[in-house]
Amino acid sequence: MAIDLDTAIPAVIIKVGGLVDQPEQFTAEAKKAAAMLGEEALPLFLRYFFGTELQKPESLAGKYEGLGDWLHIQQDAIFEIIYNYREKAIPMLYEVAFGVYDWTQYKAVRILTRLAREGVQTEQIVDDIISHVDDFRYEAQMPTFYFLSGLTGNKKVAALLQRHFLENLEYDPIDAFDIFENLYRCSPDVARRHADFLKAI
Repeated sequence: MAIDLDTAIPAVIIKVGGLVDQPEQFTAEAKKAAAMLGEEALPLFLRYFFGTELQKPESLAGKYEGLGDWLHIQQDAIFEIIYNYREKAIPMLYEVAFGVYDWTQYKAVRILTRLAREGVQTEQIVDDIISHVDDFRYEAQMPTFYFLSGLTGNKKVAALLQRHFLENLEYDPIDAFDIFENLYRCSPDVARRHADFLKAI
């Protein structure tokens, strides 16, 4: 029996989002949702990123009452489901990550780097993020540096982080310090070359 995706997709987003405080169940339910919905659902998720018609589930009643709180959870639930499509999700994730800026850009990058850490098209994903990140807005660029830093030992990532660290050192030592932390996480050996910075700050 064919699934009515217009009904099933919002239902699973709400169900997965309702488990946000239970990480193991959150990831398990997202995996089940991707398997149940199938690949046909992938391009349809875009319409729900900013969907106000999805009502917060009863399991979160009294929580996440701030402006945009439930919307962020909704988006995180969508991306957790998308993650489970693995390499098949990459074209769609690229569309979001490298498209016009909105709140979801860095969340797509988070999933891309997560896949890269797990060996899914690692070199291609790293190269493509590096080729775009200089054009990101600050709000997406700084989280991207953090997500990339999880690719420990990656020389291309270390070189990117070192370059941005040195550029920020000239005019924004606070951001430079944040980037330095990411550089150390990725490549302690490269970071140690800049020990004088830590002494100075």
